[in-house]
Amino acid sequence: GEAPARGEAPAHAAAASADPPALLALGSPLALGGAGAAGGLGFGMMAFAGATIEPGFDVFANATDLETKIVEADIVVTAEGAIDEQTLMGKGTGQVARLCQRLGKPCIGLAGQLTLGQAQGNREEELFSRLAGIVPDLTGEREAMTDAATHLQRLANQEAKLSTFNYK
Repeated sequence: GEAPARGEAPAHAAAASADPPALLALGSPLALGGAGAAGGLGFGMMAFAGATIEPGFDVFANATDLETKIVEADIVVTAEGAIDEQTLMGKGTGQVARLCQRLGKPCIGLAGQLTLGQAQGNREEELFSRLAGIVPDLTGEREAMTDAATHLQRLANQEAKLSTFNYK
């Protein structure tokens, strides 16, 4: 349809506000991408303001030309507070690793706490070339939280030394 004039609500917003069951015509919020933690807001913006939902990682990757940067890199290092099963469910670190895998580039995942891939036979670990975590690789959780910056620097230095030999 035609875009509404500036300051006007889209036609389906008026229909939905006049007839709440008209929201059902948009489909279930759970069936739409972006119905995660803030999905209610996203669905409301779609229903009443004509918004479209785009995955945050895609917006970030396009805005930063991430794919080109990865293609030009020898190795990619990505990190987050905890690399765990949720990492594989759309979090940025997992998305970076998937993009690296698709482009044939090694990807090292660094974490404050690492639980992904620790179970025997966990094939998801293959998404990363290497995984390393302050916990359990360097220290316990209490010490890691007391001096996170120092431990992250140690972990990054350790992985850089290993990577120099493994990826050249």
